[in-house]
Amino acid sequence: MSEELSRLAFSSARIGIGDLLLIDDLNITLDRGDRLLLLGPNGSGKSTLLSVILGNRQIQAGNFTSTFSRIGYVPQWKKVEFQYPLTVERLLSLAFPLPAFSGSEKKRRSERIERMLSMVKMDDRRHRLLRECSGGELQRAFLARAFLLNPDLLILDEPISAVDQEGRNQILDLLRIYCEERNPAVILTIHDSEPDWQEFFTRRAHISGRRLVEERES
Repeated sequence: MSEELSRLAFSSARIGIGDLLLIDDLNITLDRGDRLLLLGPNGSGKSTLLSVILGNRQIQAGNFTSTFSRIGYVPQWKKVEFQYPLTVERLLSLAFPLPAFSGSEKKRRSERIERMLSMVKMDDRRHRLLRECSGGELQRAFLARAFLLNPDLLILDEPISAVDQEGRNQILDLLRIYCEERNPAVILTIHDSEPDWQEFFTRRAHISGRRLVEERES
């Protein structure tokens, strides 16, 4: 299937954790190029829904299909494990699923990491430990890691929850640049509406009362 036809679809799906039902009767499709802003309070099921899309959790009923081949993921900063001495540069190198055996491949990867670090303005922080990074720096580092995969679906789980306004603007600018170049599908979760983000997203939905409701333009 061509990238232009990449799509994910939920049909009469039920999502939960054990006996806890979070989202019921979920019916939604997302195509390449769609940019979905997903709102909802803590515990509403946003992160669990993302886990299903990422392949880390199964739906409890109904159907889910996806033809996206490369998924980039930016996690919530509070879920990042800080006990290991991981640097920004090392984080990006872990984006590649297999080791590089040839010199040419090692050089290619090094050049790609260099470009991404420069793109997110983290080239001067390459040797900084993740635990020493601010919230905004962490999110830019994880964005760079996600971009390395050339994703056709980009998932961001509350990327601005611990970021100041300047950092939010930087993240939005980076997303705009990547979407202009690659036209991926985007899902971004957030607690509350951010007026300055409305133009970027083509679709908007919220989870309430165990239902995902998409808001339609009048």
